[in-house]
Amino acid sequence: MQFYDFSFKTLQGLDYSLASAKDKVCLVVNIARKCGYTPQMNELQKLHEEYRDRGLLVLGFPSNSFLFQEPGDSEEILCAYEADYRIDFPMMEKSSMLPIGMNPLFEWLSSVQPNSEAHGLIKWNFTKFLIDKQGQVRFRFGPATTPIQMIPQIESLL
Repeated sequence: MQFYDFSFKTLQGLDYSLASAKDKVCLVVNIARKCGYTPQMNELQKLHEEYRDRGLLVLGFPSNSFLFQEPGDSEEILCAYEADYRIDFPMMEKSSMLPIGMNPLFEWLSSVQPNSEAHGLIKWNFTKFLIDKQGQVRFRFGPATTPIQMIPQIESLL
């Protein structure tokens, strides 16, 4: 399996294939509205706005796996992120980050060890993966690393 082989439904119910991300640097993040790290959504949107024309694609994956911090259905989740953070980058349907029933992309991402900051299973919301233009996982960041702190790595891949 490769990064570009995965497909999902967006929060709007549309088909979304990662094959459309070829030749882009992708920032993949599992998110949750009720998490203490949720203010990072502002920084994710800022990165999206500032770097999309240079080839950065931010992808959000809501998950209710950790302390039920992403309640609601797709419409509720989408409305909340649009209202609270004015998010306009692609957001996929809610999915699991737990070992049983884990989102297949995150299962694949968790098996790759690009650096030692974070590795193995997803342990919390706002785990971040940077994928290069060839679909290779280049960096993984734990929840406490803010999107703005990742700018040097993003710049190196663009």
